[in-house]
Amino acid sequence: MNLKDFWIGDSVRIISQDLIGKFAGEDNMGNAKVDYNGELIQVLIEDLELYTEPEPVIEQVDIEPEPVKGFQTLQKQKLISHVIDLHYNVLAPDRFRINPHENILEFQIQKCKEFIEFNLQRRVNYIQIIHGKGQGILKAEVEKLLNGFDRVRFSNSTPDGGGLEVFLK
Repeated sequence: MNLKDFWIGDSVRIISQDLIGKFAGEDNMGNAKVDYNGELIQVLIEDLELYTEPEPVIEQVDIEPEPVKGFQTLQKQKLISHVIDLHYNVLAPDRFRINPHENILEFQIQKCKEFIEFNLQRRVNYIQIIHGKGQGILKAEVEKLLNGFDRVRFSNSTPDGGGLEVFLK
């Protein structure tokens, strides 16, 4: 790709840092400018790619309500996801650019903890946590969090290295 393929405002990913931002144009040296949380970062074009939000993985679960005397039971469907994407722009898209949380890592870990607890209550035995491929800080914190749950059987890195597959008891 070259810089002419990007439009100002396009969502882009800085590959080497696994950061998602907005394309903000070209500097006078021919490098890309990326707006990341209000900060302009200069990036080589080879280190930039267009970014599209991953589609959430949603599983349909049939829920059978208690039968009511004199009425036929109807099956209801509820959409439940067993995957959480901890990228900040996915967790808090409304706050990503304007007024981000003071401690983003703490916010991500809190959301991950809530997700794990919710799935443990539902007796789910498999979840996936997407942490990204950055510097490994978020991954290490997620692994530390998982070690605090006695109902986590084990976890594996996903094949692409950007997430964890977690098996629950």
